[in-house]
Amino acid sequence: KIGELVAEGDKLVVAEGGMGGRGNGHFATSVRKAPGFAEMGEPREEKELYMELKLLADVGIIGYPNVGKSTLISRISAARPKIAAYPFTTIHPQLGMVETEDNRTFVVADIPGLIEGAHKGKGLGDKFLRHVDRSSILMHVLDLSEHDERDPIKDYLKIERELSLYNPELVARPRIIVGNKIDIVDMPENKIEKISRYFADKGLTFVAISAVTGAGIRELLFIIADRLDKLRATMKEELSQPLSEDHIYRLEEISDKVSVKKVKPHVWRLYGKKLCRTVVMTNFDNREAVEHLQKSLTKMDIDKILRRAGASAGDEIVIDKFKFEFQPETGKSGPSKRRRNN
Repeated sequence: KIGELVAEGDKLVVAEGGMGGRGNGHFATSVRKAPGFAEMGEPREEKELYMELKLLADVGIIGYPNVGKSTLISRISAARPKIAAYPFTTIHPQLGMVETEDNRTFVVADIPGLIEGAHKGKGLGDKFLRHVDRSSILMHVLDLSEHDERDPIKDYLKIERELSLYNPELVARPRIIVGNKIDIVDMPENKIEKISRYFADKGLTFVAISAVTGAGIRELLFIIADRLDKLRATMKEELSQPLSEDHIYRLEEISDKVSVKKVKPHVWRLYGKKLCRTVVMTNFDNREAVEHLQKSLTKMDIDKILRRAGASAGDEIVIDKFKFEFQPETGKSGPSKRRRNN
């Protein structure tokens, strides 16, 4: 994972362009007034990227299929998702803008129904779960009607397990538990109170509603808006903090350090940022450019480094993607003439 683009104007470097080569004027001296060579541009980075679109919503509505998520978003916003009495009616996330009575607004996302195994892709769950990542609050909707003899608490635990398996960071994401369909609840009232106490003991807010009749909706929206206000205030405070030294980025200096590694018998690889950059920016089709490279390698003591490592005449020397034949000159500490292997 390279990074994310979250806010408008965000930028992200995924591949760097190479440094431009210096012109022949840079290499002019009192002896050589008009050099017949110039540096080539440094090769650019090339990568194949997989880009993933994630919905940005303040509130992500999650839960099993057919618990009333789509009905809820159509009740609290202008979104009009397809609603029907069968599972997986919603197959694409739906966004809706919500406004409370006191004119506070937030965006909600109706995430298609999740089932056991969602984190592995069952029921396209992994495709749906990615849209939860950017939600500030998760609204977990449960069906209180006991339709098909479902147990709301067991459903809650199963979906929460899928979230933790998909992304452990979601465990700490703020939650509001919504018990829906109180208009058709068959269970006794004390059972709803029991469910409410269960979540209260976990430190979670539980709100019983009916997305159809609107019962409990007003209270739910105020709870969400209040929670978002606190989160936004915390975020604003964090953003106002001055950057620490760890977050101040400085231009990296190119190191002159050179190291050598024996790859296999009679084959050596040289490492070093400045060394590699010097070689890859050389035009090997130009005799003057190759002579200039030879002088640069002499200044870096490449011959001495290779001799100390144990390299012998005729050994193959690899620098970046280039291969050379080692031809040391006896009695000299600097490197000798090299030729590029084709």
